Amino acid sequence: MKIAILGAGYVGLNTAAALAYLGHQVLVIDKDTARIHGLNHGFNPLHEPGLDNLLATCKDRLIFSTNTTAVGIPTPSL
Repeated sequence: MKIAILGAGYVGLNTAAALAYLGHQVLVIDKDTARIHGLNHGFNPLHEPGLDNLLATCKDRLIFSTNTTAVGIPTPSL
């Protein structure tokens, strides 16, 4: 599955790493260019046990970008 996650903070980055570990292709988008640059060069900005190893293991299934995405979906009727 191809998954996009908006935000590379504690929730977004850990979720992205876990989903990539399960075999999914994950695109992580964040507005912080320094954070994305670091992630693209193997630097983990978070202090989360095991995350360094998980990111290294899954690097081929993770894409980090600052490009924005807009999704329009219809509002469900009640």
